[in-house]
Amino acid sequence: MIASLRPLREPNAISAISVQAFWCRRRFELTVRRRGPRDHTIYTWSVVEVDAEGNPLEQGLMADSASRTFNSPEDAYWDASETVQVAISQP
Repeated sequence: MIASLRPLREPNAISAISVQAFWCRRRFELTVRRRGPRDHTIYTWSVVEVDAEGNPLEQGLMADSASRTFNSPEDAYWDASETVQVAISQP
């Protein structure tokens, strides 16, 4: 389990966690969100490329999980990670 995402698994806890991540010397803010009732919780993600102060870059990468949902916050995080890595590896 990714420690910073652990609070999303707790009932009645926060509904979103944002973490800063670095890929290929670029900085991103990745947010994992919890949705749905306690017995059918799903997770989604969004990511935005940011500068050193955390401000979104005007021409930076922005992406989200769209209609894809995940059964755990970790699955959402790893899907976001893979999506960003593919996007920034393309010319």
